[in-house]
Amino acid sequence: MSDFTNGAEEYLIEWLLSGSTVILADMPSTAGTWWVRLHTTNPTETGALGLIDTGVWTNYVPIAINRSSAAWSTAASEGATSSGGFRKANSSAIDFGTATLTSDIIVTHVSLAASSASSTAGYFQGELTTTYTIQNGNPVTINTTALGFALR
Repeated sequence: MSDFTNGAEEYLIEWLLSGSTVILADMPSTAGTWWVRLHTTNPTETGALGLIDTGVWTNYVPIAINRSSAAWSTAASEGATSSGGFRKANSSAIDFGTATLTSDIIVTHVSLAASSASSTAGYFQGELTTTYTIQNGNPVTINTTALGFALR
């Protein structure tokens, strides 16, 4: 079990076993950008369900985070997991700004995608340990090390 979606699992197995550098058109093979996206439901293995609706959160945009070792920490407490896997977490806070909403939303999951476009499938997805009810005017920030992804 991992936080990878089907697309990321395909990319990883191709890279590990075949030496392929890029098998998916939008997956970066070198340093680039991941886009952090918020979800109102489990994005599932496709990584696309429950994306925030800009009709409800009118100023919502996914947030860019560098694909680099500086952006993702592996501190001792975040490295090896109790289930024998490995985890990386965000090295700095991820700020979505102040929400402008037409109605409250409940954020339950996050995903990382190779593009900010809502049509792009996510490659990593995870459930938040606490769901967040966001109301109009709320600041929305993912704290440092609060967004982690594991391979188990």
